[in-house]
Amino acid sequence: MILLPLKRFILKLLARKKLASSYIQPGIYLTQSIKPEHVLFYFNDPKRFHLGDHLFFASLVQLFINNNVKVDVCPQPSMAFYFNAMGANSEKNPIPESYDLIITWIGFYDLFETLNIPMLIIDTTDCRIDLPLSDYLLLHVGRLFDFNIKTTPSKPFIPNLNYPNHLIDPNINYLVYNPYLDSSPFHMRIKHYKKLEDTAKEVADKHQLKIILAGTEKEKNKDQKIYDFVALDLRGKTSIEELFALSSAENVLYNVSFDALIMHLFFIVSKPSYILFRGRFLKKNANFVLNIINPIFSISDEKKYQLIHYVEA
Repeated sequence: MILLPLKRFILKLLARKKLASSYIQPGIYLTQSIKPEHVLFYFNDPKRFHLGDHLFFASLVQLFINNNVKVDVCPQPSMAFYFNAMGANSEKNPIPESYDLIITWIGFYDLFETLNIPMLIIDTTDCRIDLPLSDYLLLHVGRLFDFNIKTTPSKPFIPNLNYPNHLIDPNINYLVYNPYLDSSPFHMRIKHYKKLEDTAKEVADKHQLKIILAGTEKEKNKDQKIYDFVALDLRGKTSIEELFALSSAENVLYNVSFDALIMHLFFIVSKPSYILFRGRFLKKNANFVLNIINPIFSISDEKKYQLIHYVEA
């Protein structure tokens, strides 16, 4: 598990060095100046790119669409519905040479560096970024291409989805509890998982909520714990698309999780999350996540206080 974050880190370091001459400003590199007409956003590798990371680029995808640029996105397959709903075309097997600009996360740079195709490379982990990430990218990429940014909100797109009625009772209010991580679980100890569980129980009891246990089939198969306090075990029964719908459901009111995909979904739909922050090895990296990533769009201090409740183990 430690090897994957290490690989991501090495890919970023190598790419930063190779892209030095293309540096525009923190987190943004452009290999050739161009007026784009047909662009490809590329994110298709779960070992390099987490599901939640797709949301970091959502408003940027929308910015290009809103400025009359033809946009194809090659996401991880489970996220294709999201970009299709936004108005982009999801492409499973793109031909890089058919685009006049490739936009991707810095950890994918090595896949395209030998091609003579202009690239906009985004490093979403650059701690020098000084605004919520979505606002920052809209502002500076918008300036770079002389785009109108006023019609594109920094809050990521919310698809209009209805959660399957046969899985949740519309007459009951729920809390979603997700005790799993798809990245950096080595930061966590038994006490952290125990604290997250206790928090879910406390919040559910305080607000008279039933608890939904969320997760994948793989996570369920690896987890031998008995969750006798859970009303609905939806692990493996809910796709990513349905997870978006679940977070938007009127009677799903709170989230209790680590700082992962589901947390970002609840931020986007303006519902409170109780979060056990994994921390980072360096203080500057922790501060970056707390101030730039959680959430990635601008909100008032009052709203942030309402949405984010950090849990201390």
